[in-house]
Amino acid sequence: MDEVTERIGAKLLAGESVTVVGRPGTGKTTLLESVYAQLMSSVSPSSGLVLTPNRDHADVLRNRLAVPRDAVRASAPARSISSFAYGIARAAHTTQTGDDLEFISGADQDVFLADLLAGHELGHGRGPAWPAEITAEVRSTSAFRTEVRDFLNRVMEFDFGVRIPAPSAGGGPEQTPEFVFDFGRSALDRVLEHHRDPRWEAVAQVLEEYLDIMSMPGYGGTDSATVLARAAFEILREPAEVTAGRAWTFAPDVVPTVVLADGVQDFPAASWGLLEQLRERGSALALFGSPETVTGRFHGADASIIDRSASDERFTTVVLPEVKNTADELVAV
Repeated sequence: MDEVTERIGAKLLAGESVTVVGRPGTGKTTLLESVYAQLMSSVSPSSGLVLTPNRDHADVLRNRLAVPRDAVRASAPARSISSFAYGIARAAHTTQTGDDLEFISGADQDVFLADLLAGHELGHGRGPAWPAEITAEVRSTSAFRTEVRDFLNRVMEFDFGVRIPAPSAGGGPEQTPEFVFDFGRSALDRVLEHHRDPRWEAVAQVLEEYLDIMSMPGYGGTDSATVLARAAFEILREPAEVTAGRAWTFAPDVVPTVVLADGVQDFPAASWGLLEQLRERGSALALFGSPETVTGRFHGADASIIDRSASDERFTTVVLPEVKNTADELVAV
């Protein structure tokens, strides 16, 4: 393991990125801890970041990482990917508007959506034209609401970036590209241009109404579906000079020089956009995961981050073949 640790550490210090793949029990997390300890002799603790799929995983790693005793950090060395994303989105929002950015929980989101759909059935407002097979009885079930919410979340969590405005009617000068975060509207519109589906058209209308509610005073904030894309968006529109080791314009924290991510098979698929934006800023990434053991599919995880990084020529893939300290009969399973 020492040789592998040194090899991965050397690549990260050179600014290169690595994907570490192994079955459960091959020592991925132990290797991450070893790499982190090695890096701390060359990298400022404030610019080394460890990301995990959830808070519990982060809590465990915080107690095991070899953080130098004299380290000065503005935040914990290990954080969940959602916590890190919310920190970015919140700091940027507060700097730009002077207001705090509330986090809308899944439970709150479910209540908003339930009220919206119930209002349609009562004739409040102009509800979408659902296909005949999606009857009022179907629409009254919690399972239907869950399906709608999951659909909206998958749409909203991915779409961000640079839009180039359409040419003016008068053929005037080209307009400057602008940064736009539109909560998936453009992505859904592009799909509907080529695939007219009444179910998707109805959901697109629900999305518009949901976003209208979220924009009302007292409701505004970011939810679990958009926080990753929103953080990626804020990083995208930072000035070009904001690179690894330098402070963000919206916070005193620095752009991490090295990011070690454990259990990436359970990261929401939308995490790739955030990780890519960090890499574009010069952060070296080391992604540790086991594509065979996805447990977070209910919140959008699908091991696609491992697939993407392993097929990306800018990443070096390291495979850990040997299962350690595990009975043979368990390994066979």
